[in-house]
Amino acid sequence: MKKTVLLSGFLAISFIFFGCPQVTMLGQIDKETKLEEAVIKGSVRSVVYFQNNLYACDGNIYVKKADAVRGWSKAAAPSGHIVKLAADGTNLYAMSVTTDNANKTTKQLHTTTDGKTWKLVTLASGEEISTIFDTGSAQSTCTAYVQIKNGESVSYKQVNGSSTHT
Repeated sequence: MKKTVLLSGFLAISFIFFGCPQVTMLGQIDKETKLEEAVIKGSVRSVVYFQNNLYACDGNIYVKKADAVRGWSKAAAPSGHIVKLAADGTNLYAMSVTTDNANKTTKQLHTTTDGKTWKLVTLASGEEISTIFDTGSAQSTCTAYVQIKNGESVSYKQVNGSSTHT
């Protein structure tokens, strides 16, 4: 009999100590801010900082102020499916992929200095872009690079505005 009373008392005390925080936790979950509709609905492949803004891509390009909590909006973009972004101190770069009717895929590199007007970066004959990336350092010292395939050879070139150099 004593064991039953002790066990009942132990269970009651355990419920008080361990059961109450769950009620509080569940109450907090009910009070959470409801999620908003997602602006960027695909898989984000790149996020870069450029001119006090954050740019992201998922096939399209989106922009928001770097210090804003919310506010992503669709930005101007070059033609094609945008798969990568990179930036340096003065340029934002986008890598696009297009496929023609014969299923031939073309990758292109584009640049902008204002986030709105895009220009094509021309590569040397026989060069094909593989990917782009930047050093991710402070905007004033950040450098953007492109990985180039030329036949079986792979090289990395620094991108500088509308041109590339080794």
